[in-house]
Amino acid sequence: MSKKYVIEFTEEQLRTLARGLEFYSRFLAGQWEIPYAMEFKEHENQNKVAGFWKIRNQVEDQLKILKVQFTGLPINASYGIGSDRLHKDAKISYDIYRPVWEQFAKENREKNPGETWYNIYDSPGLQYSDEGRIKVEVREKEGNEAGK
Repeated sequence: MSKKYVIEFTEEQLRTLARGLEFYSRFLAGQWEIPYAMEFKEHENQNKVAGFWKIRNQVEDQLKILKVQFTGLPINASYGIGSDRLHKDAKISYDIYRPVWEQFAKENREKNPGETWYNIYDSPGLQYSDEGRIKVEVREKEGNEAGK
């Protein structure tokens, strides 16, 4: 019998976990790109230095060259999430982060029922790993948790 673990996150902790797992999954798939959160924070940290975005683009171009050298994939290519050539960790990561983004999309729809734009996470994704997709349950904070 296999074990199942239950952990609790705040919304921000869960968003951070999902962003990290998405980055990891995409990196393993050959999508070597600077995460948005990092590029905007660095822009702020560097006091919006003139030429920042040019440097950022140069760095991302260097990442693409390194990816080609390391993986042999063409510069704009990556493995699809269903590829047999993709490491299983990328698929497990996908099956963790995808349901998290789907939950947040659902919550956004409930808060904003009049919105007409479509989010890729409005529909459930497929399972790609042998581990299966995670289950996300939301509960309100209780008692002395409410102040945290």
